[in-house]
Amino acid sequence: MNQRSHGLCTPSLLLLAAAVLSGCTSLQAVEYTQGASLPPAVEVGDRIRVLDSAGLATDLTVTVIGSDFVEGETKSDGKARVALADVQEVRERRFAWGKTILLGAGLGYLAGAAAASVALAGL
Repeated sequence: MNQRSHGLCTPSLLLLAAAVLSGCTSLQAVEYTQGASLPPAVEVGDRIRVLDSAGLATDLTVTVIGSDFVEGETKSDGKARVALADVQEVRERRFAWGKTILLGAGLGYLAGAAAASVALAGL
C-alpha cells in the first residue's frame, strides 16, 4: 500500500465506524403501567416513543420527567408534553448489538469483495 492510499484509509474507516454505530438502534418496550410514573430506566436524555390512548405515537428526546407528565424535544414540533395518564405504552430507543454486528459483517464483506475485484483487475 503506498503512502497516498494509506492516508485515505483512516478517514474512510472512521466514516464507516460512525455510520455503523449511529444507525444501529431499535425501539424496545419499557415495562409501564398506564397512569403510573415512568420507570427509573427512562432518564433525561433518552429517546423514547410514547403511544397515547388515542393511538398517537410521539417520538421525543426526554428533557423533563414530572410526576404526571413527560416532556421532550421532537424532530418536527420542537417540544411536546405528554400526560402519563394518557400513555398506553412506552418504548425506548436502545443500541442494538445484533444489527450492528450484521451491518458490520455485511460492510466488511462488501469491502473485501471490492478489494478482491480491484486486485483481480490489476492482473
